[in-house]
Formats: sequence, structure tokens, C-alpha cells
Amino acid sequence: MYKPIPIIAFAEDKEEDARLIKHTIKEMSGVKFAFAAKEGQDLIIKLSEQRNLPTIVFIDMEMPKCDGLLATIIGKRLWPDIKFVGLSTHSSIQLISEFLAEGGSGFLAKYLIHKDSFPYTVYNNPDVLKTFVDQIVNGNDLVIDVMLEYKTDLHKQLKATNQIIQTNFSHLAKDDILYLQLNAAGFDKRMIAKLMHKSESAIKKHYEKLSEYFKVNTSAELMTISLGKGITKLAKFY
Repeated sequence: MYKPIPIIAFAEDKEEDARLIKHTIKEMSGVKFAFAAKEGQDLIIKLSEQRNLPTIVFIDMEMPKCDGLLATIIGKRLWPDIKFVGLSTHSSIQLISEFLAEGGSGFLAKYLIHKDSFPYTVYNNPDVLKTFVDQIVNGNDLVIDVMLEYKTDLHKQLKATNQIIQTNFSHLAKDDILYLQLNAAGFDKRMIAKLMHKSESAIKKHYEKLSEYFKVNTSAELMTISLGKGITKLAKFY
């Protein structure tokens, strides 16, 4: 049975790590490298421009402008078939759990791109990252790096943004929610209009409607409200 070649992209703001991730992916057999993004905003823009979407996106958690957790929330809303995999140096159990609750397909420690690191030798497998890719492509629900010692089902107990929205904000239109999340990611109204395939005047109406609903006066206040109400999440709080 024919299986399409997995297409892989990633988002990483640190230049050295980005170089190593790109090199590691390009060394893999049986996969195709799509693109590298510098941070979450750049990732969302690049995804919106793709003819053929990536199968997997490796995404760093701590990035400027729009971090990995929020970019994944938006990414799963816009492109639900993409498998997002967290890739981070320092990650708490809480952050991993929040990421998985938001639809992440796995979480790996960033040392997997450093083949001279001590933890890497634990696997005794020169193609360990490719092994993880194969597991994800083959439909494993969650692919967790054993070195992260994530042995909990906490992510199943957490309320994902979609659950919170369905419970508390089901009366808001889907495009209202998307506007709030893109606004929280730091996009201006012009770029939000482009990403939502709407005119800037239509985006202005979303802003005015939501500002009146939440009784705020600025986009920054809407961002704060979105975080406070659980419509969006940021990695730095976990």
C-alpha cells in the first residue's frame, strides 16, 4: 500500500539549534523537508502559504512574538491534520501536559539534535529522531521522549481551549474565536485579515464586536482577556 512521503517543517528561534534541526531532518531517509520558521508568527504565515502542508511540525516552546503553545493552538484550529510535536530544552510536566491537551502529537527533548550529548547515547540509535517520526506518521497517539520522564495522564484531565470555548463561549462565532487567538499571537489587523481571508473592514467589525462584548478598548486588552478566559494559552505561564 502506497504511503505518501512525510513532509516535515519546524519552528525554532535560536539560529544554532535551527541549523542542527534542519541538518538532522535533511539527513533522514524517506522524508521531505518543507521549511524552517523563525518563530510562531512566521510559522503560521508560512503554513498559510503552503500548497502541500507538512505532515509534522516540530515546534519550540519558547519563542518571541508567538510561542510554540499558542502557535499550536492556532495551527490545530486552522490545519487540524498537521501533527505538532513539541521540541524543547527545558520543559515542565505542566507545559508538556498543556501542549498535549491542545492537540500536540508528542514532545521531544531538544538534545535529540545534539548527537554528542550524554542523554542521546541512552537510545544507542543514530536515527532516533527518525524513529520518532515513523511512530508519529504511523498513527501513534502520543510520542513522548522517555528521557522527559513524562509518566502521567495529566493532559487528559486538563481543559483544552476548545473545551473552555465550547463551555463558556459557544455563542461566539468561530471566526470571533480565531480573531482573538490571532490577536493574542501579536498579528496586526492587516495580517489577521489575510490569514482569515477577509477584508480589513470585516476584521475591524470583529474587533469592535469583541471589544464591546468584553468591555475593553484596545487589542492589548483583548489579548489579556483571551488569556484570562482560557481562549488562548502561553508557554511562559507553565
